[in-house]
Amino acid sequence: MLLKIGGQEQLLRVVLQNTARATAVVSVQATTVAKVLPFTGAIVSVFGTVSSFTVSLLALKAVGLRGDSLDKALDGHAAELSRIYSTITILSNRIKSQEETIRILNTSLDSFNSDLISLGNKYQNLNNIAAQANSNASKALADIDRTIKPKLISLNNDTAEAKSNASQAIIRINNINLEPKIKDLNDDTAEAKSNAS
Repeated sequence: MLLKIGGQEQLLRVVLQNTARATAVVSVQATTVAKVLPFTGAIVSVFGTVSSFTVSLLALKAVGLRGDSLDKALDGHAAELSRIYSTITILSNRIKSQEETIRILNTSLDSFNSDLISLGNKYQNLNNIAAQANSNASKALADIDRTIKPKLISLNNDTAEAKSNASQAIIRINNINLEPKIKDLNDDTAEAKSNAS
C-alpha cells in the first residue's frame, strides 16, 4: 500500500515488510531454541511473538509520529500559504487601488491636455485678432495720411492766409485817420438833435 504524507511519499508496505522480516528472524531463533528446550522454546516463542508485535507497534508508532510531524509541517505550510495568499490579496487590492489612481490621473491628464489645447486655440485666436487690429490700424493711418493730412495742410495754409489778411486789415485800419470822420459824425449827431428840438 502506498501512503502519501504531505509532499513526501513513503511505502508503508516496505516498513511492514521490514517488520515482518524482523519477526521472522525472531521466530526462527525461537524455533531453534524450542527444538533443544521445548518449554524454554515455548516461552521464547511467546516472547518472540510479543517482541515482533512490539516491533510492529513501534514501527507503526514511528510512522504515526512521522505522519503527525508531517501534518504539523503541513499545517505550518498551510498557515504560511494562507499568509502568502493574504499578502497577495492585499497586494492585489493595492494594485487595483493604484490602477484606479492611475486611471483617475490619466483622466485628469486628458482633461488638462484638452484645456491646454483650448487655451492654445484661444491664444491663437487672440493673436489673429491682434494681427487684424494691427492691420486695420495700419490701414487707418494710411487713410489718414492719404485723406485727412492733405486737408490739415490745406487748413493750416488757409489759417495762415487768414492770419495774414487779418494782420494786413489791422495795419490798414491803423493807418486810416478816423478823427475827421468822427468829428463829422459828432456834428451830424448834434445837428440832428437840434432839429429834433
